[in-house]
Amino acid sequence: SDQLHCLDLRGAAIAQLAELGVAVVSIDICTAHNSNFFSYRREAKTGRQAGVIVL
Repeated sequence: SDQLHCLDLRGAAIAQLAELGVAVVSIDICTAHNSNFFSYRREAKTGRQAGVIVL
């Protein structure tokens, strides 16, 4: 049979983090419109971007 099996990695990660008590935080910042952040869409050139995750 031609069955297709898929795994929602994002959903699985969210579920695991929720089980561990990690709070969901939604940040509504658009990097294309905010000059404090690099945006390839805005500047059309390569750059560097760093991210920090604090648990």
